[in-house]
Amino acid sequence: MNSYRIFIALFLFTFAGKELLQAQHEMQQQMFGNQLLNTESAWDSLNQVRGIYYNLSEGFGKRSSADSCQLDRIVFGWHPYWMGTAYEGYDYNVLSDLSYFSYEVDPTTGNYQSIHSWKTTDLVTRAKAAGRRVNLCVTLFSSHATLFNNPEAKQTLIDSLVVLVKLRDADGVNIDFEAISSSQRDNLTAFMKQLGERFHSEIPGSQISMALPAVDWQKTFDVIGMEPYVDLFIIMGYAYHYSGSSNAGPNAPKNNGSFWSAIDLTRSVNYYLDLGLPSHKLCLGLPWYGQNWITANDQLGAATQARGTALFYSATRQDVDTNKRERLWDVHSSTPWYTYQVAENVWRQTWYDDEESLGMKYDLAIMKDLAGVAIWALGYDGGYIEMWETLRGRFANCGRTPCRGEITDMGGSTGNYFENDNWHYTIAPEGATSISIAFSQFDLADDHLLLYDGLDESAPLLADLTGSGTTAPVAGRSGALSLRFLSNGSQQGTGFIGDWSCSTVPLSVESENNTQFSAILFPNPTGEESTLQLDLVSSAEIQVTLYSVDGRELTKVVRKLPEGRSSINLEEITNLLTNGLYILRVQSDQGEEITLEFIKAE
Repeated sequence: MNSYRIFIALFLFTFAGKELLQAQHEMQQQMFGNQLLNTESAWDSLNQVRGIYYNLSEGFGKRSSADSCQLDRIVFGWHPYWMGTAYEGYDYNVLSDLSYFSYEVDPTTGNYQSIHSWKTTDLVTRAKAAGRRVNLCVTLFSSHATLFNNPEAKQTLIDSLVVLVKLRDADGVNIDFEAISSSQRDNLTAFMKQLGERFHSEIPGSQISMALPAVDWQKTFDVIGMEPYVDLFIIMGYAYHYSGSSNAGPNAPKNNGSFWSAIDLTRSVNYYLDLGLPSHKLCLGLPWYGQNWITANDQLGAATQARGTALFYSATRQDVDTNKRERLWDVHSSTPWYTYQVAENVWRQTWYDDEESLGMKYDLAIMKDLAGVAIWALGYDGGYIEMWETLRGRFANCGRTPCRGEITDMGGSTGNYFENDNWHYTIAPEGATSISIAFSQFDLADDHLLLYDGLDESAPLLADLTGSGTTAPVAGRSGALSLRFLSNGSQQGTGFIGDWSCSTVPLSVESENNTQFSAILFPNPTGEESTLQLDLVSSAEIQVTLYSVDGRELTKVVRKLPEGRSSINLEEITNLLTNGLYILRVQSDQGEEITLEFIKAE
């Protein structure tokens, strides 16, 4: 990278830092919740007029009734008061924590300016009936010194919160204090200590959680000093580009690649972990909303011409579906976007997150072994089922993991990975019998990617990959594949891109009295010429069918073979295959069959 590019990167990095000082939740409160309405039904009515509603008709909001659904990580969701009764459509099976937004603090007294429908909302009743934790979100976006320097106001606030949490038999509070000056660092820490000690003493088992900025530019949040008193820290991992940004871009970039400024979700997570915050106390907050700007042109990252507008996921989905927007994919940030022209020389760009991009960002939380994820905000999904199914597939035992996907190092597909990185990830789709991974890019310098044939590193080691260049596909037979990535501080490569796929076809299927034939691949598992060798007890018609790992039939051959040993050269049905894992099913006309794994690697 030359000096000019370094200057540009640093400039963008600094500019983005100024953006992130804004109170992100406050901006949406001003946009969506600035009406003086006193009931949830009134908000429902207003939202319908606005075209914002939670559609529970067929095709929306369809929920699994699996009572045995269990989560293996925290899934925390904020419910903003302006979403009215959208909680009637939430899938409580895939939520562990709900936070009602919000108790709005009067900094001069500590009392609330409003708590909206906290005392009456059926959200609390529904969530508690489902066995989920519920807390009251507490917001203060300015005048922090006024509160912190007034002992009576702080005491009143804490007393009020205890009363309100007990009133609803809730589980704690979520502190959302944003845009705090660095001069209040010690005061903030002291307040969290006072709050945590009171709650943990008076309400045993209560939960104190706290929202953190994506980047703590002013070093205001002493997370290590607060850690003994706070049970859960939640990174607000969005608004990297926000409504006031000078260029359109990703709201929640997983990576920055070779295009965007050097801040992204991965760096935000690393920042807090590097401070010494335990991973089991850190959640990654992610957006169910996007941003739309007027831009100078239709190019990636075009300059904005006015402040942007936040759009719920449901609005972006409807725009894509109804207006046939072309969904584009930004490989640098792992984010979808689209652009369209509204007048001569007037364009709009929308950057958002959908089930694909969110799935990759949920994976980031899993790779870093975080406590879980958080959603800003529930209700923004509009009832579209894919938002809930993606959570279910990543974090619940009642979910279904797709049988194929892409995995990269922490630098993403176009950026370098980090020094001294160490992460683990397991791929284990339901019903999988084998998993293979093929690499379209591989450059690890002297670092290592270890692959295990099972759920963890006690499973057999399939490969210890290092260096750079072409790497043969790797296949496991257990139905799970675990990856461990280890980098040192000496040098970093561009990393890897791995395309994985699984098979649900049994690897060894034999009839109860399978005496008709036996079969092996020679060379095994593959070679320049792959031959299927069979031993038949009598002449038979043999059908050999080739399947992809997701069960699609690709081609087949039929041969009439004599008794004894015979061979079938498979080149005619495999010569056009790309490298990877396939399944061969060998069937006789007697109804007997054997299924074999076939790996093509050239």
